[in-house]
This record gives sequence, structure tokens and C-alpha cells, in this order.
Amino acid sequence: MPVFGTISGAAIFGVYLAGSDWAWRGAILGELGGPILAIIGLAFVPESPRWLIDQNRNDEALEVLMRMHPPSAERDVVVEAEYQQMLQTIHFEKQSEESGASSWGALVKTASDRRRFAIVVLTNIFFQISGSNTFPYFLTLVVQSAGIVEARTTLLVNLGLCIWGCFAVAFGVWFSEYFGAKRFLLANTAIMTLCLAMLALLGVLGSANPQKQSSFGIGAVVIIFIFQFVSFSSWMILNYTYPPRILRFGQRAKGFALAQATGFAFCVMMTYILPVALEKMGWRFYATNAVWNLGILAIIWWLFVETKGKTLEEIDALFEGVVHFESGAEKLNATVIEGVEEIADGTSKIEASRKMKESSPNRQISPAQ
Repeated sequence: MPVFGTISGAAIFGVYLAGSDWAWRGAILGELGGPILAIIGLAFVPESPRWLIDQNRNDEALEVLMRMHPPSAERDVVVEAEYQQMLQTIHFEKQSEESGASSWGALVKTASDRRRFAIVVLTNIFFQISGSNTFPYFLTLVVQSAGIVEARTTLLVNLGLCIWGCFAVAFGVWFSEYFGAKRFLLANTAIMTLCLAMLALLGVLGSANPQKQSSFGIGAVVIIFIFQFVSFSSWMILNYTYPPRILRFGQRAKGFALAQATGFAFCVMMTYILPVALEKMGWRFYATNAVWNLGILAIIWWLFVETKGKTLEEIDALFEGVVHFESGAEKLNATVIEGVEEIADGTSKIEASRKMKESSPNRQISPAQ
């Protein structure tokens, strides 16, 4: 998203200098680049192995998993372990379908399902109201409130933020996994809250000292850049990657669709509220946003779960206290030994792992302690 934003931002700045009707036409045409490239890229995206298993296309699922791991001595062991987790968990969920475990109502049927659904919905709402969309959508109003009114300067700040966002997303992709999604959201939201409080303080000082407003405006732009970095590196990424980890396979599409719809509803609401709030409240809006971000921090701390280092199937243990695949090492070790013997005879590694399909029971067990 920030990459295409940078391209659009550069195009908008270029057509603005041209000083013609292409100043707005070029901006609209520039937005077509992202969807076109996405359509082309989809042709090269492999199918989900979990969906393939759900459709009884297990061989294809194994081959996708093999392609997702670089060649190494341990690849077959890792792929087999992942495959068995997926196979047995999906089999368990299919057995539960008769009781409506994959229905719309199942999203809120049990306490653990309600908690899952609450997390994914709140993630989408918090993305909209934490301030993450304030600056990208209403940068002109924000910088005007900081004393910057020249259109050319505003466009340059916008282009700079887009380029800055590319680095922020690259940082977040790596470090959100390293630190863990919950910890990363807590830390970055805390920094965002501090930035909003500092913007409110600069607004107060700027109002009290009009002759120094340009200096306070420069300080505000610096804070905006810091805010955007922590926002783009956390909420911009985890709003789309964290919720699918939380939901079970049978609930993932339905739950994520409802959560996204709720998020977009809040986005529409904020689109109408923010311009009025920024105009009428000024620096007080930033102070108010900082206060409700404290509530967001409390909810993340109390309700959200840490998914670092866990597969989607292992996350069940965080909500139900059990996983739905065999976690004992005996069968996996047997598979590895069988695989090595078969490979010595020249048989494909994938063929060796396929022989496990009929030998692994599909039963619910408690997670290894």
C-alpha cells in the first residue's frame, strides 16, 4: 500500500506542477496501478494448502508446502509436521460441522469463539480510531492546523510520508514477527499515544505564541513522521495479518469478512467526523484521541493473545486449552525414519510423506506442556 501511495504521491505532485486539469485526472489514473498489478500478481500466488486439504486435494497441498520451504535436510520433517497439523485440525472441524461449528452463529456460540470474534472486530475498529488513518486521509487539514498552508509544501510532506511509509512497512514486516504481534501493537500504540499528546501540546503552544507558529509547525511535521512510522509498521500490517491467525479455519472467511465490514463502517464514520473535529476542536482533538488510545492499550493488554512462534493450528490452545492434532513425537519420528529409508531407495520425499495419510489418527488431544 505505501509503495503504490508513493507512486501516486509522486504522480500527484508532478501533475500539480503542470497546472492543468490533469492535476486531478492524473491522481485518479495513478490509483489504477495498484489494482492492475494485484490482478497480474494473483496469477502467481499459490493456493492455500489448508483450502486444498479441505477440498481433499491433499497431494497439491503437500506440493505447495514443499515449495514454500527452501531445500534443506530438515525440509521434509517440517513439511510433514505442518501437513499433519493442518490435516488433522481440518478433519476435526469437519466432524464438528454437523453441530454448526462453521456457521455464522458459531462465531459467537462459545466463550472462546466470542473472544476470537471480539479480537478480530476490535482490531479493525482500533485501526480506524487510533489515529492511523487521520494523517493519510486528512494530511492537508493536519498540516494547516500546524501552520503549513502552502499547497506545494503540503504535497511534498505527503510524498515524504509515502516514502517513509515504505520503510515503516518493511520494518514492521520483520519486527512484528520478531517481537510478537501483541507486544508490537502495545509498544507502537503507546508511542502513537505519546505523539498525539505532543501534537496537542504543540497546538497549545502555537496558539499562545503565534509569532513562533512556524517553528511549532516544523516540530509537528517531525512528530507526524514518527507517528506514521509506528502506525504503518504495526496497525497497517497487523490489521490484515493478525485477525486471520485468531479465527479457526471454518470461521476465518466469515469472521474476517464481518470484521472488515465493521472496520470499513467505522472508516466511513471517521471520514465524516474527522474534518469537523479537526476544524472545531483543533489541538483538543489530538488530546481526545490520545485519551481513548489509553483505553485501546488496556483492551489489547487484557483481551488480545500473543501468536508469536505458533502455527494457526496451535493457536487453538490459547482459546480452548487444547489442540486438535496429534502432538506426540513417536509418529513423526517414525515418518522421518520411513522417509529416509524410502529416499535411500530413490523414492520421492513427498511420496514418503504421503504414506502417513492413512496412519495418523485424527483426534483431539491436550497440547504438550
